[in-house]
Amino acid sequence: MPVARQTADPGDGFDASVRRSIIVGEAMRALLAGPLSAERGATISTAIPGATSLRSVDVSGGVATSDLDSDFV
Repeated sequence: MPVARQTADPGDGFDASVRRSIIVGEAMRALLAGPLSAERGATISTAIPGATSLRSVDVSGGVATSDLDSDFV
């Protein structure tokens, strides 16, 4: 499944979109892991705390609902 990750670029304040083809659980784990080293080299970063972990993810009716631990708050 193609997934577009929306990321913030602190260098200029604009959002950047990165496309990867992965399953939903992998997409959530990739989102939580933050940008790849090549993406960080392009000044793309994440606002998600590094200790945040995915408890579960469910897709129903085309909507994904994720349960993240309390580090995300």
